[in-house]
Amino acid sequence: MASSQEKNLTYYHAGPLFTVADLHMNVLLSQEINRASGGKYRPLLPQDLEQRGNVTPQNIRDKDIRALLSCDLALFTYDGAELDSGTVVEFMIAKFADIPSVILRTDFRGGGDQKSEDSPGQPWNLMSSESTYTDGLR
Repeated sequence: MASSQEKNLTYYHAGPLFTVADLHMNVLLSQEINRASGGKYRPLLPQDLEQRGNVTPQNIRDKDIRALLSCDLALFTYDGAELDSGTVVEFMIAKFADIPSVILRTDFRGGGDQKSEDSPGQPWNLMSSESTYTDGLR
């Protein structure tokens, strides 16, 4: 368990939420991060915020953005050759708000839309580039 002098940090755990596999991976990964950190890193999963009933997409979006902005850190799962647009938007909001962020790239394929003969580009959507650091890992 984290010592009483260490601050527990909440992190927003963003990623695609379209399949049971997506939801399951988010839960398992967040539980492991919490366990491995001795409870220091506590997840806020967007799937736990989803409202049911008479709600609008705008209500869901606004609640997710407020949750992201309330966190100390953020983790973004970039899954697949084509990134989930909602995750990219959340990443950009986190960058604009100076929220420390980590990208978890789960696809080994070199996707992205910025490759040319002169530049290998980064392996994801142009809107996420130049504000991320890969330390030479591609």
